[in-house]
Amino acid sequence: MLKANEHPELHKYLKEKIHVKTIALRLLVAACVIITIVLFGRYLGTEIKMMETRIAGLGIWSPILFVIIVIIFTSMFVPDTLLAVAAGVLFGLFWGTFLIVIGAIITATMNYLVARKLFRVRTAAYQKRCHRQASRVVRLG
Repeated sequence: MLKANEHPELHKYLKEKIHVKTIALRLLVAACVIITIVLFGRYLGTEIKMMETRIAGLGIWSPILFVIIVIIFTSMFVPDTLLAVAAGVLFGLFWGTFLIVIGAIITATMNYLVARKLFRVRTAAYQKRCHRQASRVVRLG
């Protein structure tokens, strides 16, 4: 079995090859995510006008449904500018602003709690690694 310290050139070559594959995979995933977001955003841009008419017809439930829509769409990276304009048209300046702010606060809180729950262990490991590297830099000068 080959050991890394016995063949440093081979180890370096394999490490670089794995690094290139990792970067290529990450770029591919990022491109797929961006394409999906753009296509979904274009689709939603045409659907927002239809949603405005549907929401306006719901009466007293329309503000609650609108806040739920803001929460869902903002969590999926749809720009809230479109929703803010729709809120102003549907509910007026004061109530539209109020509903957008409420939706944004709820969205931010929910996204924070989900990220904290899902990525807590990974973030802690990253912080330990960064702390070790920083302490080496301070120690070595």
